[in-house]
Amino acid sequence: MLLGVSVPCAFALEEPSAYVQTVSIRQLSSDITVKERILEHTNPATRENSKTATREQEYYKGSTLIGKIAITGTFTYDGKTSRVTSKSVSSKKTYDGWSYQQNSFTSSGGTIELTGNFKKTPYKDIDINLDLSCDKNGNIS
Repeated sequence: MLLGVSVPCAFALEEPSAYVQTVSIRQLSSDITVKERILEHTNPATRENSKTATREQEYYKGSTLIGKIAITGTFTYDGKTSRVTSKSVSSKKTYDGWSYQQNSFTSSGGTIELTGNFKKTPYKDIDINLDLSCDKNGNIS
């Protein structure tokens, strides 16, 4: 199931703001659920053909929140190509005794990719695969 909504989170007219572009909920297994959203940040001071966005994921085992991870990227695009100009792991938190291990954090062209795991003995590791892309026309996914 995929839900799409555009909700402003503006604080003031000239300040940067974020709009929720998409929200989704995925069932990874019978007891692991991932809630995800993409935020597209807007700032009147940034130049044309440049966008900043964040993809956030929350992982639940049953109804218990076990971890949150978010990546943020700034992209440029020109109608022919796109590229990543900066990237960061903007948030990583664990709960209920779980730990986080990052395996890789890379970018290529207009895409950022993160892989890792949430870990807790005696449970099976939960794989994290998180990506954020901007196409040649500035569409974030």
